[in-house]
Amino acid sequence: MSAAPRWLRFAAGGLEAMVPAGSVRRTLPVPEPLPAVVDLDGEAYAVVDLAVVAGAPVGPEPPSLLLVLEDADVRLVLPATEVGGLVAAAPERIERLPWPYDGEAGWCTGVMVPDAADGRPVLAVDLAALAQAATAAEVAR
Repeated sequence: MSAAPRWLRFAAGGLEAMVPAGSVRRTLPVPEPLPAVVDLDGEAYAVVDLAVVAGAPVGPEPPSLLLVLEDADVRLVLPATEVGGLVAAAPERIERLPWPYDGEAGWCTGVMVPDAADGRPVLAVDLAALAQAATAAEVAR
């Protein structure tokens, strides 16, 4: 039996979300002002505000750190207000978004409801889809 995939849980823009743990390269302090692109070791990483892409109101807390993420297809940086740690989430624990959100947030592969009674639902982020959604949101402005 294989272990459930591990995800890094974090808060950003008033949302609870998680990304595949294997895509996390490092965290950085948040510079003032927040740049549109972060240069790391000569590579450009676009800064993507999850709240803007989600169309959510800006959260009450400003970001306190940057999550530097990279996989085979994409490099990006997500500002975060807090990191909740690693969680194991088997694919069957990640459910489709309920109507009317299903299909509206292509960057979100689904939602996981934690076991704890006080746990908030956590959005599972697809990095490649998030990068595309961020580009589309930028073009629409």
